[in-house]
Amino acid sequence: MAPPRNPGRRRPVLPLLALSPRPLYARECGAVVTVEDHRPEGAPGEAVLADTGTAAPVTRLAVRDLPGSGTPAELRHAAGIDAQAIMRAATSFVRPRPPAHQR
Repeated sequence: MAPPRNPGRRRPVLPLLALSPRPLYARECGAVVTVEDHRPEGAPGEAVLADTGTAAPVTRLAVRDLPGSGTPAELRHAAGIDAQAIMRAATSFVRPRPPAHQR
């Protein structure tokens, strides 16, 4: 199964549990960000990290502190797993493209 492509995105967004073999996808994508709405211990992100090895850098976003009260959006933000956190993690791997005159 080839990695699916998403219009308007340079890198695919893939369902974590459907990925096999993970190192192949990691090399294809160049980097991996896993996002889990629970504690990281024993979670699928650990399997991705173990399977990927040195094929690509892996950033794991997960709930690391005891959650408090709030709306789902507030809790995701507090845990660092909201859309902004995912974008920060994903874009941390992106290298700025040199200006056209320098290519």
